[in-house]
Amino acid sequence: MHAVTRNGALLLWCVAADSGTLCLGLEEVTPVGGTRRALGSVVGLAGVALLYARVWRPWQLHWGATADEVSRPMPGDDIVPRPWFDATRAVTIDAAPEHVWPWLVQMGAFTRAGWYSHDTLDNKGVPSSEVVVPALQALRVDDVMPLSEDGRGFTVDAVDPGRTLVLAVREEGSTISTTYRLDPLPGDRTRLVHRIRHRIRPRSPGRRSSWSPWTSASCSWRAARCWA
Repeated sequence: MHAVTRNGALLLWCVAADSGTLCLGLEEVTPVGGTRRALGSVVGLAGVALLYARVWRPWQLHWGATADEVSRPMPGDDIVPRPWFDATRAVTIDAAPEHVWPWLVQMGAFTRAGWYSHDTLDNKGVPSSEVVVPALQALRVDDVMPLSEDGRGFTVDAVDPGRTLVLAVREEGSTISTTYRLDPLPGDRTRLVHRIRHRIRPRSPGRRSSWSPWTSASCSWRAARCWA
């Protein structure tokens, strides 16, 4: 965490975050009578920074995953060898891998079955399909799972039917990889492990992006709850 000051006055407290810098508060200290208020703000903001670093950030990067799942190499890691963001999450599903796989391969917005996440954000409010769609089961390398209406989205990088699906985005100096791995468990259950890594170049002023570590954690959680 570091302070941004001007003429000795505290303006902003910031902490390094996955997608840049997370600014935690704003307060300009007046020369007279501002010291106590400033110290209180410093203590409070330091507490928020500590809470983020010790509690929220580890959870949003690795919720549901074991230490072994987090450290184990996965297909697609080589797409982003030195990521700025690296998250591995997992959930146990009460269904065999062959029953989970059809739901994975039909993902994608607009022309496909949806992302099983926040449909208002990633599918213009159209609900994700609640059934397996036979016409969307023949997924091949270089197929696109759309994220936007113009057809851009994740390109299928590798497919190991019933086991692993690797998707990637490569554009404008930014690279994202996302891998879904299905591990069979006793009792016809499945361990779904999801890893997402990226190096995303900051956008210029005026350009907007809906992706962030915060939306990543939220959308992954919602999708996992749906499948589980």
